[in-house]
Formats: sequence, C-alpha cells, structure tokens
Amino acid sequence: TVNSSDRNELLRLATENVRLQRLLRRHGDFKEKIRVIRKKKLLTAGEEQQLRELKAKKLQNKDAMIVMMRSLEGGQGAQLA
Repeated sequence: TVNSSDRNELLRLATENVRLQRLLRRHGDFKEKIRVIRKKKLLTAGEEQQLRELKAKKLQNKDAMIVMMRSLEGGQGAQLA
C-alpha cells in the first residue's frame, strides 16, 4: 500500500520522467492481471504459476520505481509499501 503523499510524489515525478511513467503503467498492468486471476474460484496449476510470476514481476517493478524515485529526489524518501 502506498500512502497518499508518496503516491502524489510518484505521480508528480512520473510527469517529468518517461521511464517512471512506463514503470508506473507496468505496475498497474501487473496489478490488473493479478486481480483478474484472483477473481477465479479455482485456479489451474498453470494459473497458480502465472500468479506467482506476476507477483514477482510486480514486486521487481515496484523496487525499480523506488530506486528511480530516490534517484530523482536526490536520495530522499520513497517508501512505497
């Protein structure tokens, strides 16, 4: 979960940085794909594997956003929880 001040800062920085925009868009895509899979009552083994992979990719993407935010802010803040 992202607090509102971090989210606002992320959105502000994204308006100025194409790579951060791309990371933010990918994060949303991963989140949506995870949501769709979780809506199913019963998952196949393949869907369970896909869910694990999506969660890992989403986390990697989030880490990349944190690193990017810190570098853009000069090393301050950015604790996207």
